Amino acid sequence: MRIHDYLVALACLVLAGCSAAQRPPVARATPAETARIQQLLAQRTAGTRSSRTIAPGDRLNVKVANLDELSGEFTVANDGTISLPLVGDIAVAGKRDTDVAEILRGRLAAQYLQTPQVLVSVVGYQGQRVAVIGAVRTPGFYDVEKQDETILDLITRAGGIAGAAGPKVYFSPAEAGSPKVEPVVLSTTDSDLGTALKGRNPVEIDLGDLYQGRPVAALGIPVLDGDLIAVQQGGQIFVGGWVENPNLYPLQPAMTVTQVITKAGGLHVAASSDSVTISRPDSDGHLRDYHIDYPAMVAGTEQDILLEPDDKVYVGVSSVKVVPWSVYKVVATVIRVGVGASVALF
Repeated sequence: MRIHDYLVALACLVLAGCSAAQRPPVARATPAETARIQQLLAQRTAGTRSSRTIAPGDRLNVKVANLDELSGEFTVANDGTISLPLVGDIAVAGKRDTDVAEILRGRLAAQYLQTPQVLVSVVGYQGQRVAVIGAVRTPGFYDVEKQDETILDLITRAGGIAGAAGPKVYFSPAEAGSPKVEPVVLSTTDSDLGTALKGRNPVEIDLGDLYQGRPVAALGIPVLDGDLIAVQQGGQIFVGGWVENPNLYPLQPAMTVTQVITKAGGLHVAASSDSVTISRPDSDGHLRDYHIDYPAMVAGTEQDILLEPDDKVYVGVSSVKVVPWSVYKVVATVIRVGVGASVALF
C-alpha cells in the first residue's frame, strides 16, 4: 500500500489551475505622478535654454552674418570670459546665451556693423553635472554637453542599462531646497537605491513600454545641473515547483515569465502548463498569487508578462502526468536497487 499511498499523495498536489487566468498588477504611475512628469516635460522643454547660465569650461558657438572672423567655437576661460577677434574679452559667466548675443551685437553695432546679425548657442555645458547611478554600466557624474540633453541621453552616456536591472528609473530633479548630490551616491549598493534617493522626492518612470518597443515620453525630460538619475537594480526571481532547475535567477532587463522558466530548464515532464502562478504584491502591498495563461503566452496569443524585482514564479503539477511519471520513478528505482544488489552478490 505504500506505493499506492505515495501516488495518491502526488496526485493531490495539483494546484487550483482551473481558476480563471489573471495578469498580476503592474506598478504604474499614479495620476499625480503622471501630472508631475507632464509638468516637468513641458517646463523643461520650453524653459531649458532660458534656465541655464554659462560657466567656465562651457563651449559657445558664435555666428555673425558677413563677419567670418567672429564665427566659430570658443571656450569660456576660468575667469568667465571669452576672447573674440575685433571685440576683445566678453564676460559671459552667469549669463545666458541670448544675453551674450545681445552684448556682442551692441559692440559690433558701435564699431563695425550697422545692424549686426548675431547668434550665440552653448554647445557644451562643462560646468553642469548630472549623477547617473544604479544599474548602468558606468555610474558617475556626467557633464551636460548640449542643449536639451535628456534622461535617456544621460543613461546612454553612462553605458546604457546594465544586465541586472529592474523595470524602473527614478529621476530626482534639482529643485529649490533639494539636497546636493554628493559623490558618495556613486558607491550605493542598496537594491532599491533608497538611501541615495532619501529626501529627494524622485519621479518614478516605468520602462515596461520601452522594453516592448514603445516610446516612454518621460525619458525625454531635459536634464539640468544637480539632477539625479537612478536605474533600478534588478534583484532576483525565484522559480519553483515543477521545473527542471528550481532556483533563484537574476532579473535581466525585459525578462518575461516564459524566459525565466526557460532559464530554469523548462517545465518538468510532470508539470502542468495550465497551473503557472506569479506571486506579486497588489496595489495595497499584500502578496497575492495570480494564475496566468502560460500556454497562450508560449503560443504568442497573449502578451508575455514582464517580471519585476522579487517576483516568484511557481509551476504546478499535472494530475494526468504525475501518476505515470511516479510509476516510472518507482520502477526505475526498484530496478536500479535490484541491479545494485545483484552486482554486490558477485
